[in-house]
Amino acid sequence: MKLKRDRLFYREDDFTRYQPAGHTGTVNRRIVGPEQGSKHFEVELGIIKPRQSVSCHFLPRIDEFCDMLHDTSNVIIGGETCEVGPDEGCFFVVDTPHDFTATRTESVCVLDVYGPPYHEGVRVEVESV
Repeated sequence: MKLKRDRLFYREDDFTRYQPAGHTGTVNRRIVGPEQGSKHFEVELGIIKPRQSVSCHFLPRIDEFCDMLHDTSNVIIGGETCEVGPDEGCFFVVDTPHDFTATRTESVCVLDVYGPPYHEGVRVEVESV
């Protein structure tokens, strides 16, 4: 049986780029989601330009994991701060406020995993943590 490349195998350029709400200097690509048949999680590849950020927010009823693929970001989760670089990651527990700022001179590349799938418009903006 030949597998359908458009659902099971991919190249980054196969996916539409978009700027998520509450992000400056960011381009995301939704790699795995409902469009590919996923019912329980979603994966996005995000590129954040140097010194750009994601405003403080939380995602109702959604857990999020970020794996830093390139460069470094300052991440604040529920008031705890850490500089996260390549080969490191962070976990945003459901309903926990967080923000994310690219801190260096190169663009950050981050792989985001959401469970259940994230839908634009569900994020809740909050004051800085």
